[in-house]
Amino acid sequence: MSMDMQAAVQAFLVEGRELAQELEQGLLSLEQGHDPNDANLINAMFRAAHTIKGSAGIVGIDSLTRFTHKVEGLLDRVRSGEPLLDSSMITQLLRCCDHINRLLDLAERGDPLGQEASGDEASLLAGLDPQARTPGTDAADTPARPAVSSASADAATGFRLWAVFGRDSLRDGMDPASALIYLGERVQIRHSALISPQVPPLDKLDPEDCWMALALEATSGSIDDAREAFEFFLDRTAMVMQPLGAAVGEVHRALEPVREALGDIIPTEWLDSGLLKAGEWTPLPELPVAQAAAPVAEAAPVAARAEASQPQQASAPAAASGGSAAAGARFVRVPAERLDELIVQVGELVIASAGVDVLARETRNTRLQEAVSGLMQLVDGIQSGTLQLRMVPIGETFSRFQRVVRDVSRELGKSIQLEIVGGDTELDKAMVERIGDPLMHLVRNAMDHGLETPEERRRTGKPEMGTLRLRAFHESGNVVVEVSDDGRGLDRDRIVNKALQKGLISTADGLSDQEAFQLIFEPGFSTAEQVTNLSGRGVGMDVVKKSIESLRGAITLNSRKGEGTLLQMRLPLTLAIIDGFMVGVGHERFIVPLDVVVECIELPPDALVPERPMYLNLRGEVLPYVSLRQTFNIDGETARRPSVVVVRSGEAKTGILVDALHGEIQTVIKPMSGIFKHMKSICGTSILGTGDIALILDVNQLVQGSVDKAVRQAAAALQAAGAAPAALPQNT
Repeated sequence: MSMDMQAAVQAFLVEGRELAQELEQGLLSLEQGHDPNDANLINAMFRAAHTIKGSAGIVGIDSLTRFTHKVEGLLDRVRSGEPLLDSSMITQLLRCCDHINRLLDLAERGDPLGQEASGDEASLLAGLDPQARTPGTDAADTPARPAVSSASADAATGFRLWAVFGRDSLRDGMDPASALIYLGERVQIRHSALISPQVPPLDKLDPEDCWMALALEATSGSIDDAREAFEFFLDRTAMVMQPLGAAVGEVHRALEPVREALGDIIPTEWLDSGLLKAGEWTPLPELPVAQAAAPVAEAAPVAARAEASQPQQASAPAAASGGSAAAGARFVRVPAERLDELIVQVGELVIASAGVDVLARETRNTRLQEAVSGLMQLVDGIQSGTLQLRMVPIGETFSRFQRVVRDVSRELGKSIQLEIVGGDTELDKAMVERIGDPLMHLVRNAMDHGLETPEERRRTGKPEMGTLRLRAFHESGNVVVEVSDDGRGLDRDRIVNKALQKGLISTADGLSDQEAFQLIFEPGFSTAEQVTNLSGRGVGMDVVKKSIESLRGAITLNSRKGEGTLLQMRLPLTLAIIDGFMVGVGHERFIVPLDVVVECIELPPDALVPERPMYLNLRGEVLPYVSLRQTFNIDGETARRPSVVVVRSGEAKTGILVDALHGEIQTVIKPMSGIFKHMKSICGTSILGTGDIALILDVNQLVQGSVDKAVRQAAAALQAAGAAPAALPQNT
């Protein structure tokens, strides 16, 4: 396989999965009550199947071409008006979507024939036959497909074809000559002719424009053969197909799209070759209007689609001359590896520009500093624009759970509806891909453990249908992703008893509800009574927590018994470049993600007494804090005027004691070597403009690992008693 073909196959595999997802979403919409007569939705589903079939044929995935052809045929019948999409047929088509994805996976692994999945195809295809599903149905009772024409009952009597190809066919990668070769291998072509008068002179000819217009007559085969050969050209080509022996008046009316596309050029080549009679091209004013209108409804679907695409053809000259300003959004598919490399290079540019800025300040040259300041602004703009390239809406990920909820709810015998809120919230593509598995586990867990059966919900006065909600929104520079349900909630006592049995805790005394709920994130913890294919193996929630924390995120849980459960994942917008706040301890530099910084305060001298607990009074609020010097065993004495950086971890505030505040800084995150994985409070490093290394703090792990539980309990008891240490000064 050539490199070009390999690239084409890889591009199709990506597009094919997107189209299969589009087809699946359309089917789910119909099942959830969408209007089954919505032509836009039905056409979108048909186009998805049609494109999968055609593109698979181009790249040589024959198994997918063969299978999707049957799916496309059924959807074409639906598009023609047959009421075939009942509940059982939608279920069958959803299984076909699964099979399409499986064939794509097999093709990616080097099995374009789909041999591993061939055993499933017979039953799937049999389920697509409405007659087989309803034996004994009389043909007269089944809505018939619109006829290709009044004379097309015999599918193998030959046909004539007229086509004016779209001006952009070659630019779109479509070669009419290849389609003709394909057709010539399947039918016997007796006559063919091209139109040349419309082709401009050589000095004005754009080699990328397609000026091809042709007519041909085949004495074997059928219109279906022609349609298959030219299926990729139908949307942008004025094309008419008529069986041999069609009435002159019928041909004349069908040829109107071709007439308009040619601009009334007299096709002498067609006349000379006998492919068109004069009466088939010139107007027929003697035909009554009523008589002319009736056969139009019997025109071939291909002709109807050509007519529908005529506005595009009519606007082609304007577009070619640059006069069309209403062009739709344009997209370029770029491999993710190239974007990743671009972001790495932009990160290096940020580091280099920071170094130039440091040198410019040392020279004390005002003009140089102004020039470098302008350069820094441009680099900042490049950085922001580059990061936006990888930002994608999270709604696409959310939508994939429609199918999961449908299938799992049926398996569990529950009635569950999925609500999606904030699907347009954007997040780094790498982040979206990595939260897919944690989200999947949380959704399945909510359906299995959280939501009740319809009988249970009726007994508690709830609607029979439970609600599972996926929500995303921006908050303080982060993206918050929520998974919530209106189910039974968490049973605190059951969780605590299970934790005591497993030895995860020694006593439940003084354990708050929030701390009890956090126990479900412990490795091996599960309250399921029996193991199922959904849960009960004690594997999952701890992996979810680790996955979120590996993204510099945090996960929190709140629940009320009998009312429901809310899980919140708080994630950074991107994994590559962040805005940070640099602090110093001795000669060391640390960077705190700016989006978690609340404020900075100066620590009172009397607060540094070693025997005192490490918590402060922040305007009446008890604030525990952690010393970076003690956490990382940094030698030296504490500064005379240390500061506390107040950060937010989840819903709680915590302080970080530092010697100096160095201000905001753009930070390029560099991963650390594997030998430093044991450093739980560090999530990366950054290179400063001076060439020094700064450690990036993982605030969530730093707070959880360094703020002693006893300190928090003492602070809570102190606040409950109405006492507090001396108040701190205002923000600095």
